[in-house]
Amino acid sequence: MRAVFPSILMVALAGSGLTLHAAAQRDYEAQEIRTAYRFNNDGTGQTTTYTRRRALTTAGLSQFSFPYSSEFESITVDFFRTLKKDGSVVEGDSRQTLETTLPTVAATPVFSDVKLKTIVLPNVEAGDAVEPHGGEAH
Repeated sequence: MRAVFPSILMVALAGSGLTLHAAAQRDYEAQEIRTAYRFNNDGTGQTTTYTRRRALTTAGLSQFSFPYSSEFESITVDFFRTLKKDGSVVEGDSRQTLETTLPTVAATPVFSDVKLKTIVLPNVEAGDAVEPHGGEAH
């Protein structure tokens, strides 16, 4: 038996405790985050996430990273794109997806399976939105 539990989270400034000045200091804002969870009878599961984030500054969203445990999880990036202010869409190139170890893990003399999946987002300017979509199997 499989069960799917979708959830939608709309992130807004109201009720966040941030002042208007503090909000202006952020590089990006989350506009939409949707996550679906699937649990299988064999104990495995999948998580699929779609996000849309708007860049507030030029440094806002040039790349996006996902930390994960490579021993228990695998991360896939289905697509990513930049939605320009003028309405045009710049599709991401899957060759711009990198997998590395965390810098703090690389500097320690112990084994760790923590990896970092990084997406280099295409042509992002202030006011543009980005949409990475991917999944995680565990």
